[in-house]
Amino acid sequence: MPLISIIVPIYNTEKYLRRCLDSLVNQTFNDIEIIIVNDCSQGNCKEIIEEYKKKDNRIKYIEHSENKGTLIARKTGSIEAEGDYITYVDSDDELDINTCKELHKIVSKEDYDFIRFGTKINSQYDVEGSILRFSPENDISAGKYPFIKLLETILNHNVCGGGVKKEIVKKSIPYIPDIRLNNAEDLLQCAITLYFCKTYKILNKKLYIYNYDVGASPKVDDLEINKYKFLCETVKISLDEIYNFLCKLNIEKIYGYSFSKLCYHHYNYLNQVKDKDYKNILSDTFSKDFIEGYEAFKEISDYNGIYYNFFKSLDGKLTPYFFSIIKYCKIKVLRLFGIQILLENKKYYKEPVFIAFNNLLNNIFSIKIDKKYFVLKILFIRIAFKKKI
Repeated sequence: MPLISIIVPIYNTEKYLRRCLDSLVNQTFNDIEIIIVNDCSQGNCKEIIEEYKKKDNRIKYIEHSENKGTLIARKTGSIEAEGDYITYVDSDDELDINTCKELHKIVSKEDYDFIRFGTKINSQYDVEGSILRFSPENDISAGKYPFIKLLETILNHNVCGGGVKKEIVKKSIPYIPDIRLNNAEDLLQCAITLYFCKTYKILNKKLYIYNYDVGASPKVDDLEINKYKFLCETVKISLDEIYNFLCKLNIEKIYGYSFSKLCYHHYNYLNQVKDKDYKNILSDTFSKDFIEGYEAFKEISDYNGIYYNFFKSLDGKLTPYFFSIIKYCKIKVLRLFGIQILLENKKYYKEPVFIAFNNLLNNIFSIKIDKKYFVLKILFIRIAFKKKI
């Protein structure tokens, strides 16, 4: 049985198909299978696939008799997959030829449910910072509880650009609805998949090649009005289906707050538009109760953001001091020898109160911990110990 299954749903992408398939059949790691699901494409997609299938016996070909959408096409391929790990590729995108080799390096050493690798975006626009699916991640995002981190938008929701353990995919399949969804399908599939994941690894290499300009627009407010309407509707469907999934498992109350953050985050993305007609589409798509909830949530989030940034700024200024205390509102931040402790004030402080000692004592004795090192300073002598990762 192959180690890695690559699933490629195809619909009317004959113009880009050869480029995609070349990137797969030329992978430097050979123990793979390539599952192509033709979602009732027109044109000569089938002929191109048959041509590659004759040359490479690792290709499996499945054909839908009717167009069912990307979500179901991926589901069809997932059911047939035999590899220990499964990765997805859209047929107008590509994989770096070393993708499977890099994936194999990781899984041969450690066992992870989900391995996320980076995405190289090919575009004439400056879009990397504006696409929800490719929001930046770092090692802080890795580890446990990936489902909560997805709901709270710490992790991106792109299905492509990662490898998932087969057992996890097989668990998720019964919960992926058989609905025709060609937009926001990544959000739905990724949420359901990550619920079953316990471990999440980030590989900081750009191995997925996303050709963004193929049928895409750089910003939500640049979309034609009919495409914006379709985007609003599909995002709403995806969010509703995630909620239905939580209800099926009787966990909607447990994850209610985090799910609200996910909903309002995506509504906020759609709400970037300025045009009145676009605004009307958005308000028609989402209920009045939802929009009122969003406004209340946004107000709280804005307040907490100001509050958090204020504390972060003050704390940064006091970092060089051996000992400092900040008292503000009902919070007390105590920093001693580089160690920060949060306490609750009995008294409410309208204005911040600062207590700090100078840097002399910090050089006599201090402890500092960062991502890589544990640093001990005694009598002006600095000793660094590398942390075990």
